[in-house]
Amino acid sequence: MPFVDESFTGVAIEVAADIHDRISEAYLQKTGNAVDIISLSDALPIDQDFISKASNPSKHTLLHKFIESYVLAEYQYGARKYEEAYPPTIYRLLKEYNVQYKEIPFTGRDSNYILYNMAFPVIRPLAHNVFCILFENRELMRDFSRLVASLSSALFPRTNYWPTWLESALINRERGRCAICQCDLTGTIAVDKKIHIDHIIPISVYGTNDPTNLQVLCDSCNLEKGNRNDNTSAVRHVPWIL
Repeated sequence: MPFVDESFTGVAIEVAADIHDRISEAYLQKTGNAVDIISLSDALPIDQDFISKASNPSKHTLLHKFIESYVLAEYQYGARKYEEAYPPTIYRLLKEYNVQYKEIPFTGRDSNYILYNMAFPVIRPLAHNVFCILFENRELMRDFSRLVASLSSALFPRTNYWPTWLESALINRERGRCAICQCDLTGTIAVDKKIHIDHIIPISVYGTNDPTNLQVLCDSCNLEKGNRNDNTSAVRHVPWIL
């Protein structure tokens, strides 16, 4: 499957920063808020959709669901605050995602909900942009998978089949290297290396089959890691060294 190069909108970059801080549990400290707009259990309720995504890899991941929950909660809050005009970021969102609209005069809650309804269809593509920004960070994906594991006491069955689109995405993110030791897995340099798709948070400690909980390892690192730890690395591709 070919990869698509897509520019990230300014709103997506800002939302990605907030979601990053929520996953790393730095959001409240940075914002000075006593509580977040919704709780973690509200952002990722243990419903049938959660169970389905945790059991079988889906392109619409648990992280997509997490992002959408917070974005929707914030925009709904903006719509309910009828005594103030809707935040100007709503117009940026509509413009950046090419939504045709006319600016409307503020008349309270009714006009806020008109804007909210205009923005609702682009929440999903916004969330996917945010996901693409964050998915590159394996350590953050591990932290997110720890949050997911803390919500559920269910042991999900280990998936034995990985779809081609998922294998391609993981190999591309790892630049064809083992996520831990960085040895080449492309077969170009080391022809004897085998690619293993590893659960960062082991299934035995409530890890999931969600793409956010997966990485590519070599034989040695996969055997050493087993189901004993949640090791990964912070190594990411650097185009050149200054």
